[in-house]
Amino acid sequence: MPDLFALRGRDDASSPLYPVPGQVRNSILLAHADGVPTLFSVRRASVSGLGGRIRSRHRRMVPVESTLIVTDCRTAVACSAYSPAQGMLVGHVRHGWLDGVAVGAEAVRLTINHPDDARLALVMWFGTHTLADAAAREIARRACQHDSARFVFGSVRGRWSTLVTTAGAR
Repeated sequence: MPDLFALRGRDDASSPLYPVPGQVRNSILLAHADGVPTLFSVRRASVSGLGGRIRSRHRRMVPVESTLIVTDCRTAVACSAYSPAQGMLVGHVRHGWLDGVAVGAEAVRLTINHPDDARLALVMWFGTHTLADAAAREIARRACQHDSARFVFGSVRGRWSTLVTTAGAR
């Protein structure tokens, strides 16, 4: 299973799969196409591989506080809880990889079709429903602006309220 997160240094080469860490804590190097980012504080995050009907096959936790960076073309997470020699833990989801955005009690779940042919779920906990809802709505808004023809409005199922999903994911 590919991982959404990698330890990267500022001198690492640019990659479509992982962002380059920024110059300040919990940041990434922004491209012109990113536009003006919206930032949210994330308490923790996890990535799971999905098989069939949203069953976890593997999980990787990011148990420390990090920053969610929502831009016009991607949603990124950056965590500076590592030494400068180790690098910064960073990862991103390009809006073209998104399959759905859902919000729960205090969390946001992104379902992802990763370019390495894997289905993944990124769950981020914010500590309050208000912050989780604001982050989910911002991600959904930016993803729809990026590619409005792909997304349709979702529904409430169980503990997750789906804001948007791709037509094929229904």
